[in-house]
Amino acid sequence: MRGQVTVTVTVAQGGFDQSSLTICEVLTMASGRDWVGEWVADDLSDRTFNLENPPDELQLRITAVMQQHKIAPEEIEGN
Repeated sequence: MRGQVTVTVTVAQGGFDQSSLTICEVLTMASGRDWVGEWVADDLSDRTFNLENPPDELQLRITAVMQQHKIAPEEIEGN
């Protein structure tokens, strides 16, 4: 860890795809890949908290994004 913590919050009315955006951002940071057109630092450890969707739905959506972008579970393990 670099000794610093950054907290980001995405807030909007339901149905505006905040969860989809957050899933993409978290997987981009965890994998270290630049697949959404953003610069990504190496070795980022991230956490996401979603208070809107049930955990089983989130897991399905995360799995779908990983399959779509060919992100292997090993790439994000530990991050």
